[in-house]
Amino acid sequence: MKYFLIAGEASGDQHAARLMEALARKDSDAHFSFLGGDEMERVGGVAKVHIREMAFMGFTQILTKLVQIRKNFKIAKEAILRFKPDVLILVDYAGFNLKMAKWAKAHGFVVHYYIAPKVWAWNTGRVKKLKVYTDHVFSILPFEEAFFQKHQLRSTYVGNPVLEAIETNITILSQNSRDSSRKIAILPGSRKQEIERILPVMLSVLNDFPEYRFIIAGMSVHKELYKSLIPDSDRIELQLDNTWEVLNDSSASLVTSGTATLETSLLGIPQIVCYKTNYLSFIIAKKLIKVPYISLVNLILNGPAVPELIQSNCKRLFLKSNLDMILPGGVNRNDQLSITKVLRKELSSKPTADNLASLIIRLLDE
Repeated sequence: MKYFLIAGEASGDQHAARLMEALARKDSDAHFSFLGGDEMERVGGVAKVHIREMAFMGFTQILTKLVQIRKNFKIAKEAILRFKPDVLILVDYAGFNLKMAKWAKAHGFVVHYYIAPKVWAWNTGRVKKLKVYTDHVFSILPFEEAFFQKHQLRSTYVGNPVLEAIETNITILSQNSRDSSRKIAILPGSRKQEIERILPVMLSVLNDFPEYRFIIAGMSVHKELYKSLIPDSDRIELQLDNTWEVLNDSSASLVTSGTATLETSLLGIPQIVCYKTNYLSFIIAKKLIKVPYISLVNLILNGPAVPELIQSNCKRLFLKSNLDMILPGGVNRNDQLSITKVLRKELSSKPTADNLASLIIRLLDE
């Protein structure tokens, strides 16, 4: 069968690549075309558009990139029409992919959506679009299933790819080694705009913890950007494309809101969730977002399991006080260490990529 996939950000690229590998194992005649990143290219060829031309942050940033976004739409549509896929698989990246879903259904293509748009968080009107423009939605968060069923949406919870990837590819270190570690992991996000805003704030606590080294878990695509933002210090180290290993070797972490918050807690690392954007984007988001938390950990556990420092609260004084509480000897450290087991139980250990690939093939056969 012929599969066309669209992923627009780093995490989507990783999840889509694992799905492509599973589809190839189960379908000996699988052919792929896609918009995506390095991981997808490793599995199935060259991206029609690379994620470096697709990952934009915030409402105002999108406005400045309209020409590029229109170009990406044009390239995607032309590539799909040439490829004539049996199914279009949209991976996360809701702003772009929902529009592609509408176009694809109008042209008679089967449309599946993997990693559902967060319609439960804001813009619930998009549920209607999902119902009309998709044949099936595959969610990765357990609480989504009841929400989608309430709206009569064709959907299935297929397990969580983050948990699957961690269980499959990494050996979890003992807690004793982390208690003796003198490293703090810094995860400043995957987009240029958020790195520029958040990384300097995260590093502002460097002198408050002179006994610790700060290890930045970065991405190769932003190598020069990190170098321009990192102050001269022998206690700051940049490691590229090595996030889980950086986390596993650290006592605690400062993490930009996103999938990384879930990865961090599943690895058993105490964290502080940080988020900061420009003022206009923040005001717009504040009016639109319907949920009480920004981190996936708190949303899944339905409570403030990890601290969230957002916008004006994302500053040195609050980072310092919260870090003091989760580093070895801190009053909140044990509470955060207990999160991992609860999260794993909530998510359940389904083999997500294989499970999803089998379901896609079965639905197409039907």
